[in-house]
Amino acid sequence: MSVCQLMTGQGGWPLTIFMTPEKKALSFTDQMIDLFWDAKSGGFFFTGNDAEVLIDRPKEIYDGAIPSRNSAAAYILSCLASYTGNQRYRDLAWNQMRHFAGEAREYPAGYAFLLTAWQFALWPPRQIIVAAGGKNSEAEEILDILKKEFFTGIGHNFLQ
Repeated sequence: MSVCQLMTGQGGWPLTIFMTPEKKALSFTDQMIDLFWDAKSGGFFFTGNDAEVLIDRPKEIYDGAIPSRNSAAAYILSCLASYTGNQRYRDLAWNQMRHFAGEAREYPAGYAFLLTAWQFALWPPRQIIVAAGGKNSEAEEILDILKKEFFTGIGHNFLQ
């Protein structure tokens, strides 16, 4: 399960994280922005502004075996912008990706997860939602058709 799936409620329990009264994904994302965002030059610091004052507040960007925090943040912001329509998340995601674009251009293999965020932002998935009450043969028929076909970039959910 990817970071975005965990943050947005996708993968096993779609949309439930948005339906909870506390809206955890949005709350966590807003806290991340408040604590770690560098408003002067973009990107997310390694330490929060509520932590002990350090001589330097570094920003991690290189994606090794584990994606960097900045790449994960760009991906999460892109996902949430797509799922919620929140323009602030979209603007921050693009700011984030532009901030590190030069480094990624020099060595793309070192920024694989950041490039995944770019891909998601440029080509967000489309969703097909089939909503029906109880056992509904028409809805089941539509789902059967969806399951037989492969649609690139389209997720489908069945809400009963």
